[in-house]
Formats: sequence, C-alpha cells, structure tokens
Amino acid sequence: MKQPVSAFLVTAAAVAGLSGLFASPVAAQTRMSLVTIPESIPAVRPDGSISTPDRPGFRVEVLRAAGKSCNATVSFVPAPWQRAMELVKSGTVDGAFSASWSEERETFGAFPVKNGTPDPAKAMKGYSYSLFVHPDSKLRWDGKAVTGSERKVIVERGSAGIALATRLGLEPVEASGYANMVRMLVEKRAQGLVAVDVHVDRVLADDPRLGSSVKELQPALEAKHGYVMFGKPYYQANKALVECFWKSLAEIRAKPAYKELVRSYNNGEFVE
Repeated sequence: MKQPVSAFLVTAAAVAGLSGLFASPVAAQTRMSLVTIPESIPAVRPDGSISTPDRPGFRVEVLRAAGKSCNATVSFVPAPWQRAMELVKSGTVDGAFSASWSEERETFGAFPVKNGTPDPAKAMKGYSYSLFVHPDSKLRWDGKAVTGSERKVIVERGSAGIALATRLGLEPVEASGYANMVRMLVEKRAQGLVAVDVHVDRVLADDPRLGSSVKELQPALEAKHGYVMFGKPYYQANKALVECFWKSLAEIRAKPAYKELVRSYNNGEFVE
C-alpha cells in the first residue's frame, strides 16, 4: 500500500536516525550477505536487486542500518529455508535470518550468546509456531497435546517446525513456500499446517478468499526467537564485525523509531 507523504517522511527520518546511532569499532568496510525466505523480503528479486528501492521492506532497512553502523554493506539472497541453511553451511552466503537456535544449527552456525546460551535481547524477532487446520480436519489442540487419528501436517522444508511436529506425535509433510503450503492445506492434502503464524497471516491477507478455509488453533504451539545466524567460518574471520552487528541490531530494535518503521509497512500494525 502506498504510504501518505507525511507518513513516508516520518519513516525516512526514523530510518536515518537508526542508521546513525552507533559508532563502529570495525575499521574497514566489509560485505555481508544474508539469506532468508522470499516471504520475509518480498521486494528482493532472485538476483538480489530490489524492486522498490525507496521501500525495500523494514527488515532490509533495519539490517542495512545495523550493517552501516558497523561499516558493513549488507546484501540479501531469497531462498527456500532448507536451501538457505545449505547456503550458510557451504559458505556461499555469510548468514541467515530469522533462524531459531538448535543443536544441529549450532554445528555450523554462530548465534549471539550470553552466559552460554542464545541471547534473546539480540534476537531479530520473537515469533510463534501455530497449528492451522481446514474446516474438516479432525486435529485438536488443547495447549498440551494434539489429538486426532489422522496425523499428517504440512511443515516448511528444513524448518524448526519439523522437530516440533514430530515431538507432538504428528507426521510432517515437508513443502516450500508459504503460499504453496497454505494452498496445500486448503486442498486438504494434510490435516493441518504447522507454521510461523505471521507468515500464514500474510498469505491470508494477500488472498482473503482463503480465510474461510483456514483456522488457527489456540494457543500457539511454541514461542521462539529468530536470530541472524552467521556461518562459523565467517564469524571466526569477522568476530568484531558480527558482535557489533548483533549489538547494533538489538539497540535499533529497542528504539521507538523501530516500531514506527515496522508499522509503516504493516498498515499501522506492529507485526515483525
């Protein structure tokens, strides 16, 4: 949606303020490539160029601002999540977002740590996995256990939702692309969908006709934190830069201008 001129000017000023908040301990300009799913950076084309440079998305703006504060130029790569993890493992890209911590990811990725555990204060966002069902689904969720004789659920390929669904006794059917996953649920190709709630909400907002065929069961299955995870070799070679980046990201997210920026992209709502 095109923003009113006054709102755009306020947002532009806020972003300018964000990018100039910090003094960088890193002397030389460094390139930093970050991969994420296309739904998180819809303005970024497959070749990395941006279709709407003046309004590239709040994640792009914030991560660029954090990079600028640490003398880093941030570029973006859209890819399905499993592919994103492979790109980090291979060193093709420097990092990925928003990655929740897991023992498996820690074998190849570096996370911001405090007292030996991931530091939520330096996360990129908090989010939740929820169970979505179609009108004829037999699955039920009471906040403790999922019941129902047919257990197949759609889950994003390579995501933390696979382990979550398995832990709940469900049978994950892996797929890529949230629009595709929601369509699979509407077509009743599984009993449910275990997914990040904000991504499903965005698909439904883009195509309201699907809303009557998709129901989110409450409460959420699990709350998580999503981090900018860097490949270990990149972290080892650029420790000062990465630590500066995580710190700057945390400070940016703590500022009122951050919420103002996010709302400007979400019709006034604060939805990360």
